[in-house]
Amino acid sequence: MTMRKYIIPIQIIVVMATLTFSVYAEAPKERFTNSLGMAFVLVKPGKFIMGSPEDEPGRYSGEIPHPVNLTNPFYLQTTEVTQGQWQSLMNENPSSNKGCGDTCPVEQVSWDDVQNFIQKLNQKEGTNKYRLPTEAEWEYACRAGSRKAFSNGGIAELDCGKDANLVSWAGIAATQTTGFTP
Repeated sequence: MTMRKYIIPIQIIVVMATLTFSVYAEAPKERFTNSLGMAFVLVKPGKFIMGSPEDEPGRYSGEIPHPVNLTNPFYLQTTEVTQGQWQSLMNENPSSNKGCGDTCPVEQVSWDDVQNFIQKLNQKEGTNKYRLPTEAEWEYACRAGSRKAFSNGGIAELDCGKDANLVSWAGIAATQTTGFTP
């Protein structure tokens, strides 16, 4: 069986494992940049309704709205993983749109490719904090406090060419231990 390649820009998330900091530990920074130039912003914990309403276009039957409480903050990369970042770490660029340049999102990567990227990123950074986000972390970040499908509104049409909100992207996250300061 061959592994299918997907056209999915990858976004990096750094997740903090706990909010418990001693009085001597530094509070998490609002932003940080790692050694590959990946910029991250802190996403504070909170509550939201995960899932989608029955009348939302493209909804799957299993997307039943339910409350979720994320108790730990996490860091989200401010852009997708770029072709330049992927090339720098993996020594190759699998993207079909290489002419777009180093700042364009990497694409044509499989889940296994992403796992290898994460492993190498952890090694390079001397940590084990990077990983794919949970579905709840990802949906919370995408909604950014909105009750709609996306932070900038709902789904108007199911044709990606007509609805700017319909994009396909995935994330990578990193677990952070108590008192970690990037």
